[in-house]
Amino acid sequence: MKKQLWRVAALGGLLALVVPAHRLGAQAATATTAAPAGQVIVYRYDTAHSGYTADTLPTPLSLLWRHTTTAAPNSPASPITAGGIVYFGAGGHVYALRVADGQTVWQYPAGDETATGTFSSTPALDNGFLYIGSDDGQYYKLNAKTGAQVWAQKVGGAVRSAITVDGGVLYFGSADTHCYAASADTGDILWSFPTSGPVTTSPSVAGNSVYFASADDSVYCVGKTTGRKTWSVQLSGDPTIAPPVYSNNMVFVGGGDTLYAFSPRSGETRWTKRLSSEITTAPTIGPDFVAVGTVDGGLFVFNPSGKLRWSKSLGVPADGVPLLAGNVFLVPAQRGVLYALAADTGKTNWQYAVPSSVTKMQARPNATEVTSSPVFADGTLYILGNDGTLSALRADVLSTLPPQVQAMTPPPGSTVAAGTFPSATVVDEGSGIDPASVSLLLDGKPLSHVIYDPSKGQVLVDTSSPDAPSPPTLTDGAHQVVVKAADWRGNAMTQTWGFVVNSQAGAGGGYGGGGGYGGGYPGQ
Repeated sequence: MKKQLWRVAALGGLLALVVPAHRLGAQAATATTAAPAGQVIVYRYDTAHSGYTADTLPTPLSLLWRHTTTAAPNSPASPITAGGIVYFGAGGHVYALRVADGQTVWQYPAGDETATGTFSSTPALDNGFLYIGSDDGQYYKLNAKTGAQVWAQKVGGAVRSAITVDGGVLYFGSADTHCYAASADTGDILWSFPTSGPVTTSPSVAGNSVYFASADDSVYCVGKTTGRKTWSVQLSGDPTIAPPVYSNNMVFVGGGDTLYAFSPRSGETRWTKRLSSEITTAPTIGPDFVAVGTVDGGLFVFNPSGKLRWSKSLGVPADGVPLLAGNVFLVPAQRGVLYALAADTGKTNWQYAVPSSVTKMQARPNATEVTSSPVFADGTLYILGNDGTLSALRADVLSTLPPQVQAMTPPPGSTVAAGTFPSATVVDEGSGIDPASVSLLLDGKPLSHVIYDPSKGQVLVDTSSPDAPSPPTLTDGAHQVVVKAADWRGNAMTQTWGFVVNSQAGAGGGYGGGGGYGGGYPGQ
């Protein structure tokens, strides 16, 4: 197998790093139609934004390549892909990359130019053109083959909403409190609908209606061709956090800690479910599933009828909107940790910590955040992180390198006065660490309650457990620690190191870093 190499390409004064590891039709009125095989050309697969594809996500996956641009803090933008090209916006540029190797096909603006705003909107592809909104209040039409600008039109506020294209019309929201319909040909506004708050999320378009959320705590249904209101409902919290999705002849939306299902024709409530804390993600909906994440780290999965199928605590909140690929939920949680969960049971099939990257504009952060929705198409999973890095992973990528140890506690060769439990930071950028493989041995004896915390990359003893053991009492002299771990491909590593205990070393001579798994999870 060829060794992994860093490739550096100069892109108009920006640093782009590539790390290789080796016309959607109109939405039906009564069903959510999955995207055509091998492509995703609108936000979350279809004009209703279900977040569902019938293609099953195989696990485990391994890193194919990473392409790093500039940091994109808190961006909700996802990539789209068709024809062997993947498109996304990050910072002041829009990029088109080759699916095969992550190399740049074009960037907009080209050369040393930079857009007047940042691109925090998921692009849409239609009839050979790319449409994307910007924080400068403009929405753009680009030639998808060359990246050349066709036109740019402006509204009164930032366009962070993903643009939905349906029947030659663009639908999007703006921070200027309006939802818009515009001609895909000219960009001219066809209608606008005012609300009392910013409209920052993408409208769900199905049948003859457009469903969207406003930060005035209301969800709206308007006519697709007229822009006239059909109904509106005020919720218990801001629905732009969990905006409406049309599916199964219902409109699903979250407000505060409550998940709602409405009649698409009248806005009448079909059912509501109050959850354990505030909802943090848009609903993800398949033929048999409705899923949302909550701020306390929960993932709740219902039948479309509102019956709870299962719930699961991830320990940390879902930052990005989950993807449902066949029978697997792919959930992006805090600090870039991805969880692949069986849709029927919630069992973890695979987990992976997306590695952060160094850019010209920032040093390498401790972790990246994934606040966008993942995309899976033609066997490749795409993850866009807040560090501006697009990662591509596949199940058929060979990964033969074992995990690496980045830090050991107490440090090798150190002398300490006392101790808690030893720990180690272990990472694997190929396929991720398999939690079932980790172990810690102290003086040849395995420690109990050893876990792997993917959000921090630590192998440690879980002292938050009610039956957790007490810290070891160690005699003066030399002691030995062994950490073992393997990735999801079975590549294993063993690291051994020693330290010395000297009880006369004085107060404050103890080591830390391994004594406790409970507590908060700091942000980047």
